[in-house]
Amino acid sequence: MKISHVILLLLMVGNAAAQAPPEPLDRFPKTTLAIYTPDMRKHEFKIWIADTEPHREQGLMFVKSLPADEGMLFIFDAPQRMSMWMKNTLIPLDMVFITSDGHVESIAINTTPMSEKIINSKGSVATVLELKGGITALLGIRAGAVVKISE
Repeated sequence: MKISHVILLLLMVGNAAAQAPPEPLDRFPKTTLAIYTPDMRKHEFKIWIADTEPHREQGLMFVKSLPADEGMLFIFDAPQRMSMWMKNTLIPLDMVFITSDGHVESIAINTTPMSEKIINSKGSVATVLELKGGITALLGIRAGAVVKISE
């Protein structure tokens, strides 16, 4: 076997070993949250919590479908300008950027699956909620809505 083929084979094996299979979502913590639109309609969602670095890195990657009433909440250690992407994410998502006082700061609607384009919050946020693509527009959820996580 040629040296270049051996090197290529080693690189492929190394990459496969470095990419561990995704952790099943049923191992993520789960809770519910409600979003109150500015006209005070309440929308409830069952959500997985991504509050550790490994869970935040995985997010909803490799998920093939997402019910309209489910999502994932990314919780960070401190408020900051947030940058997200859709690498290895197979479905379109709405990214809801939420301030530390629970208000929707901005929303990226119907993000592009598998894209490595960076999606930024407009300002400092504490959490990011990912929902089924297009659901926020359908439900009238927009900047200024209030998010309350169940205790």
